[in-house]
Amino acid sequence: VLDNIKLVGEEGTIPEEPVVPTPTAPAAPVVVADTVTETTVTLVWNVVENATSYNVYMDTLLVENVTDTIYTVDSLTAETTYWFFVTAVNEVGESEYSNEVCVYVPAPPAPALTFSYNGNKTTDTINDIKIIRDLNASLEIQFDLEISNNTANDMNVVCEVEDLSNIGQSYICWGSCYMPGITEVVNTVYAGGNAIFNGHAMFVDEEWNELPKGTVIPVRYTFYDEKNPSEKYVFNVKIIY
Repeated sequence: VLDNIKLVGEEGTIPEEPVVPTPTAPAAPVVVADTVTETTVTLVWNVVENATSYNVYMDTLLVENVTDTIYTVDSLTAETTYWFFVTAVNEVGESEYSNEVCVYVPAPPAPALTFSYNGNKTTDTINDIKIIRDLNASLEIQFDLEISNNTANDMNVVCEVEDLSNIGQSYICWGSCYMPGITEVVNTVYAGGNAIFNGHAMFVDEEWNELPKGTVIPVRYTFYDEKNPSEKYVFNVKIIY
């Protein structure tokens, strides 16, 4: 029996045994901020050889371990600066930190329309307002609203009126004054400009007799850009004599 025999090559050399590389942690990725909104940041990075996953960090805190090379961090605070970096991971360990990505999350865009009632500006989409006062000489109480167009373009603003009382007589002045019973009107508010809306509730019956003190006339006024009817601003107004 022959043991420990090594084959010799044609030139008398002994072939070297193959060298098995020692496993190592992966290299660090290179990260960029792809998309930034007022609440989110989307990070993307390159594929790293031998990496099985990636750790995403925000301000040194681990946010998530992912297998993709894109990740969106959400629920961020507007007008705040954040720092992000990513590491590559495999069975040996974690890479060095990637380059740091500094991102400033911007403020949300200003609404196209803002409203001021009694000097108090409001941008809420639904507002509940109660007006209690005596009648004027025309037996009515007036609801005044200043409307501002914050865009660079003229805007046709629609006003829809719903008299929810079926008592009294309501009419509006929006560009022009309209007879009671008109439920929708349009007025142009110029770019960067303001316009005054007047809602009138007349406390009279069908024979134009004054209604009793304590009468409540609820009216709903809905405003929107004629080109963007999905964004509505609603004012539920209780007008009380």
